[in-house]
Amino acid sequence: MLRVEFSIITLIEDLIRDWEITLDEPITLETRLVADLGFSSIDIVHTVVAIEEHFGRGRLGFEELLMHGDQYVSDLTVGELVAFVERKLS
Repeated sequence: MLRVEFSIITLIEDLIRDWEITLDEPITLETRLVADLGFSSIDIVHTVVAIEEHFGRGRLGFEELLMHGDQYVSDLTVGELVAFVERKLS
């Protein structure tokens, strides 16, 4: 679903522009939120909320993506976000 990919990349670009983060390279599916964009955990929460609001879905259950067992994941790629949202929307 290219629409989901485009929407999520655009949302992230808008957020980082608001946060005055400068990118050296364009955002792709391989872009990592923490390692490449410097996101903190609160930035990831803001991103999740923006995605849920954009797609008009209350809670998409992002804890499935953000938690492995009882541990938080250390980083996510944009592609992982896209795949998760596509799965939840279908």
